[in-house]
Amino acid sequence: MKISHKNHLFGAVIFVIIAMVLWLRIAVEATHYISPDSEFYLRVAENLLAGKGLVAPYTYPFSDATKEIYFAAWAPGYPVFIAFLCWLSVGSVSVIVASKLINLMALAGIYWLLYKWVGHRAWFPFLYFCSFGMLEVYSYSWSEPVFLFFVVLLAYQIKRSRYNQDKWLFIKVTGILIILFLIRYAGLVYYIGLSLLMFFAFFRNRKKLALHYLTALSISSIVALAYFYNNYLQMGAYTGGERVFPEQVSDLGFIGDLGYGLFNAFSIARNFYFEFEIFYFSLLALQLILVAFLVVERRILQRPFIKNNDDVCVLWGSAIFYLLLIIILRRLSPFDPFDYRILSPFMLTFFLAVFIAILRQEAFFQKTYKWITAFMLLSLVMNLPKAFLYEKLQTLISHVI
Repeated sequence: MKISHKNHLFGAVIFVIIAMVLWLRIAVEATHYISPDSEFYLRVAENLLAGKGLVAPYTYPFSDATKEIYFAAWAPGYPVFIAFLCWLSVGSVSVIVASKLINLMALAGIYWLLYKWVGHRAWFPFLYFCSFGMLEVYSYSWSEPVFLFFVVLLAYQIKRSRYNQDKWLFIKVTGILIILFLIRYAGLVYYIGLSLLMFFAFFRNRKKLALHYLTALSISSIVALAYFYNNYLQMGAYTGGERVFPEQVSDLGFIGDLGYGLFNAFSIARNFYFEFEIFYFSLLALQLILVAFLVVERRILQRPFIKNNDDVCVLWGSAIFYLLLIIILRRLSPFDPFDYRILSPFMLTFFLAVFIAILRQEAFFQKTYKWITAFMLLSLVMNLPKAFLYEKLQTLISHVI
């Protein structure tokens, strides 16, 4: 069997295994990974299917008797996708199942993008989806999985535009920006980032590329402003009304929250919950050993690991810019905590850059990929529902004995 065929097969196996792990986690977990936010998304999708329009319950928890209002607090893209998939299935798929299928399709979409990005070794950067944070995000019925697909798609288009003249680039980027905004209002972060990239391209004498970005930003900004204006007409506020935020924390408390979030973002296999858990510290020790091994083996690098690496420039640029903007916004108005959910666009693009950078260094990749793969698969195993599997194993053994 040719090496490329082996890589394709291994990639398919990795994808199927991750999908099966997600299915098992969702099936076993008591709530099926449905959070309060998920319930709002699912109710909006049900209302769309029932012909009520884009409306959501006024309060939480809610019942069938709860007053419903226009859904403006969050972007509508995710419930619209759920309702559309249910409609395509002619009612044979529930909104809960549809939400999980959409997450799985987003996961498959990212694998496809990685294949277009790096070729038949796409399975290697895809291993990052064995991490705790990605498994959590793709288990919940949240808008983040679809959002992450379009974040990676935008990075891919930017990377291609550095070398390929595409007369339809502005249409592609316009569509991506609009969808990012309609999935999460946080998509506006990428409008700002692309604006900076537009000025950079202009001053680097790439005026055609800058014009593509300017056109895309102009059209997508008009769409965003029109949507906010419609929200204002419907609700008297641009994002659905006054929002309730936690009290502002001190500067020291904010730095502590940020540090805790980033620590967990770089802790691949598990999150730390301020408990002495030998299981967690063992995984962290293995990760540190792996990092130390990679640092030692860097001597075989044939060229700089980061410098002049376009993959790292685009993906790390996206990651760091998103992180900086979220830190600023989070400081100005406290909303979600610094956890794997809000940090997922940073985490995914940051680690994809690391994996792809390793992949581009053939000798370094050949020396290290087995150890990296082993650790990521261990992370996947460690994030299985262990109590459930242990109980089933005990039952099986008792029947055999």
